[in-house]
Amino acid sequence: MKEINTYLSIDIDYWGAYPGGRKKSLYSFMQRIDVLNVPIKVVVSHEEILRHLNKYKIKKLINIDYHSDIANEDTRIELNDGTWANFYEHKKETTFIWHHPMPPNKTLSGRCDDWTCKKWKDIICGYNNIEAKHTLRGLNLHGVGEICFAVSPSYLRSDMSWLSCEYPGIFGAFAQELAGSCTEF
Repeated sequence: MKEINTYLSIDIDYWGAYPGGRKKSLYSFMQRIDVLNVPIKVVVSHEEILRHLNKYKIKKLINIDYHSDIANEDTRIELNDGTWANFYEHKKETTFIWHHPMPPNKTLSGRCDDWTCKKWKDIICGYNNIEAKHTLRGLNLHGVGEICFAVSPSYLRSDMSWLSCEYPGIFGAFAQELAGSCTEF
């Protein structure tokens, strides 16, 4: 089992869930990713990340996402794009850090976090530690060993297909999915 310090999970809906797609912010972030020189994977639906993620024991799992993608395990949950983080096989030794674009006092349609039910720190999920951070300010990419993007077309309110032109080596095969369909809001 290979060990890496940090695994970076990035859902395009962090930017694409907004009308206009926050293109400037995403473009700036992609420039930070470009220089890391680490393997980059792309999946359509976020739960597909597990086929890559479960190959590693990780110290820190950073999820950049409009949604937390972690559910309270006080009841039985099924694997889907909003619960994939619960199904990481080596989570007992891992810190899960969710970077989200909305202030913590906001609740919006489509959010799958437990802001309204209980405090974030009280979620029962099996991780060694969980944190939630508003925005990408202070995001440290040092130690990232692999990156996986989730396209999540049903959560995109903006056409993000420009990514397939700007970054064909990463997103070239996903132009149609990046156009979005926004059926989940």
